[in-house]
Amino acid sequence: MIFLEKMKKKDGNKKPEVIFDRMVPFITGAFFCFLLVFFGVGQYPDSETYLHYYSDREPLYPLFLKVCRMAAGDAHVLWAAVIFQNVLAFFCFWYLYRFITRQFQLNLLFRIAVLLIILMPHLMTSVFTSSGIVLTNAILSEGLTVSLYPLFATILFEAFYREKKGRFLAASYIVALLLALARGQLMTMLLVWLLVSAAIIVREWILLRKSQEQSRSAQPTEKSHRSAQSGRVCAISILALFLLTIAGFVIRQSVIHVYHSAMTDGRIRSNTGANVTLLTNVLYCADEQAVLKAADTLSETDAQLLRGLYAQMRSEKLCASDAGDGFHARIWHHEDSHDKIKFDILGEYLRMAAWAERETLPESAEDGSEIRVIMDKTGGRLMKALLPHCIGSYLTTYLYVAAGGFVRTVSLLSPVFSIYALFIYAAAVVLMCVLFRKAQGRAAAWLMAIVLLMTAANVCATALTIMCLSRYMIYNMSLFYLAGLVCVWEAYRIRRGGTSGAEICTQPE
Repeated sequence: MIFLEKMKKKDGNKKPEVIFDRMVPFITGAFFCFLLVFFGVGQYPDSETYLHYYSDREPLYPLFLKVCRMAAGDAHVLWAAVIFQNVLAFFCFWYLYRFITRQFQLNLLFRIAVLLIILMPHLMTSVFTSSGIVLTNAILSEGLTVSLYPLFATILFEAFYREKKGRFLAASYIVALLLALARGQLMTMLLVWLLVSAAIIVREWILLRKSQEQSRSAQPTEKSHRSAQSGRVCAISILALFLLTIAGFVIRQSVIHVYHSAMTDGRIRSNTGANVTLLTNVLYCADEQAVLKAADTLSETDAQLLRGLYAQMRSEKLCASDAGDGFHARIWHHEDSHDKIKFDILGEYLRMAAWAERETLPESAEDGSEIRVIMDKTGGRLMKALLPHCIGSYLTTYLYVAAGGFVRTVSLLSPVFSIYALFIYAAAVVLMCVLFRKAQGRAAAWLMAIVLLMTAANVCATALTIMCLSRYMIYNMSLFYLAGLVCVWEAYRIRRGGTSGAEICTQPE
């Protein structure tokens, strides 16, 4: 505060908020420079799968590493990647700060809180999680998505609040597509884009109708004609959004096909491993009765494989029935068991079965890619046979994992913090509903609604395929607390009788 006063004297009569805004790029830049220099390049077990273009990875990050290799050479490819990732993070998070503070006209105290909230998740994963991962330094797809995600959110907010929405909708669509190409779970951002864009169009149409009804100068027949015309435009626009969303999924799949043709042996046309991951989750939930029923529908070879898998899981106590009682015990046991089942047991059994099915590989598949295809197909057969017989346990486990994901989005997973998470979500929903009832508070309420939608999309998609670890849930942590901070700020201003600083421009371009 003393420094701000000195800066204020130096800059004359400028507000402290303006002075602090000028300091923010330097603070943010220094923060990411510290992460880069102090922690250095972060290599993890999964890093090799990106560096060597494994076929079961989405294409964006391996292609990004290839560009870095072309630019910096093999000796400096990793440093080139993490430098770019930190520069991208600096830009994206500064852009998010700039949007929130300007759109809602926050005072100095709230601006300081916004900056701390934006930087907090990077310390959460490095200090308070077991992996100690620094996402912006990691040779993982999260090194890009941790920055692209808030960039997508900010551009989508711009589309919602600005008058000229078209360019922001187009830009957010492109970033959503990049996220889908970086991680399969983030394909849901295309659906978020569709829902938010449709809400923008419907809201504009409703406000336009109200404006026409209140107009006294227009003739009744003319108003009816305009209303019908605007309704058709609204319907056509929503249809166009729907078709664009479908096109996004088609584009993603096409890029994956091109990537495998150019970067791998061309045998695998889509991401493998999906069936193996799903089988891991289904096996974890199955009991002996389900395994026996599924085995009756399989060939003798597959049935023997399934029984062997389950027997080893039971001997190592890796089934859902081996988890302790209670919310946290169920989640932690699932997380401890998932990778052991997938890699140590399932991976080994499927690999042996695949080699038994094809004892020798053709020269074009010396890297073992054909074996991975056989493993994936075998996993798919076992999963489809087993899932109908343990669907209840599977859905129950899914709900536990998803609930843990919601907790980790806003805090750490522990008995105390889980209660806190329940309270903070309830407070956010109540405050959002209260602000929706007041015209001056709807801009902040819409911000919270969009963030909650993004949170639900990320959690539900991640829980479907893998554990909801902090590094997968961290995307919405800053966004949630920023939306909560804005809601508190708007509620405070309304209670004091002031006017809201936020507006939603709804005029067509």
